[in-house]
Amino acid sequence: HAVHALQLHGAGGGAWEWGLWTPVLEAHGIGAHAIDLPHATGASASGVQDALDAVQAALAALPRPRALVGASLGGLLA
Repeated sequence: HAVHALQLHGAGGGAWEWGLWTPVLEAHGIGAHAIDLPHATGASASGVQDALDAVQAALAALPRPRALVGASLGGLLA
């Protein structure tokens, strides 16, 4: 792939939310990678920093060039 995209979901969601977009990106030569973020809601809530740490680790594992694509909380993290 010429470029890789890390897809970030919103609070309470999951990587599954990108199931529709992954094949679209792949069809255009973009390596699509979705991760499950720690949830920022609930009694055992992870903080935004936990989610940011997960994003940074996943992004570092992708080859360059790379981009972040996010929805809702994922957009804020991006």
